[in-house]
Amino acid sequence: MEDRRDPHTVRLEKLARLRELGVNPYPYRFRPTHSAERLTAEGDALVAAGTAVALAGRVMARRDMGKAAFAHVKDGAARLQVYVRQDVVGPAAFAVFGLVDLGDYLGLHGTMMRTKTGELTLRVERLELLAKAIRALPAPKVELRDGAQVVHDAVHDVEFRYRQRYADLALNDEVRAVQAHVDPAVAYRHDALGAVLQSRELQFHFHSPLVDRLEEPPANPPIRRSVCSVSSVVKQFSRREHHRFVANGIETPLD
Repeated sequence: MEDRRDPHTVRLEKLARLRELGVNPYPYRFRPTHSAERLTAEGDALVAAGTAVALAGRVMARRDMGKAAFAHVKDGAARLQVYVRQDVVGPAAFAVFGLVDLGDYLGLHGTMMRTKTGELTLRVERLELLAKAIRALPAPKVELRDGAQVVHDAVHDVEFRYRQRYADLALNDEVRAVQAHVDPAVAYRHDALGAVLQSRELQFHFHSPLVDRLEEPPANPPIRRSVCSVSSVVKQFSRREHHRFVANGIETPLD
C-alpha cells in the first residue's frame, strides 16, 4: 500500500530508524577514487581490469527488485547506474539501502560491469550513507536514449528556481554548467576589488592636515572624506579595468 503520509515525516522516521540501527546518517568523511564522469569514460578498461573503485553521489532514481536494486547516482553533472544485491553487500547494509530516499548521498565501493542491455554499471560491494536528505527534491525522470540523456518533467518554475537555488543547481545541469563559469568570474572580481581596497589611494584619513597643524581647531574645520562606499570603489575599479574583465574566456561587462 502506498504511504500517503507527509514525506517530511516519513523521512524523519527513517532517520530515527537509521540511528536505531547504529548508523551515523551524517559521517565525517568519505574518499572517492573516481567521479561518475571518469568511470563512464574509463568504464571498459575498468571492467576488463576488475579495478576496485569508490564513488560518492546523490541518489536520483532507484528501482527495487526484491533482494536487489538498481539506482542512479549523480555527482556533479554526471550520472552512473549502480547495482546493489543483498547477498553481496550483506543484510545489514541492504537494510540501510532500503531506508535510502531520493536525494540522499551514498558512498559506494565496488567494481564496474555491463548489464545485459550493455549499460555501464557499478556493482556495489560495500555502501555507506553519507547524508540523509530530510526535504525531498523534485527530481525529474532522466532517460538514457541513444547515449544522450532525455529529461522528463524538468523543473521550469522560475520563482521556485530563484527561491530554492540549491535545488535548481542540483536538478538542472545547464544551470550548474553556467554557474561553473560564473564562480571564477565573481572570485576574480572580489579579488581585484580587495586589492583596490588595500591600495594606498583608498586609505581612510580621519583628520585633515590643516587641523593637525593647528593648536586649536576652528569651529568648522575642513574635514576630509572619511568613508568610502563600496559602490564608489566598484566604480573606480570599473573605470580602471575599462569596464570589462575576462574570466574563463568569457568577456563580461561590469554594471
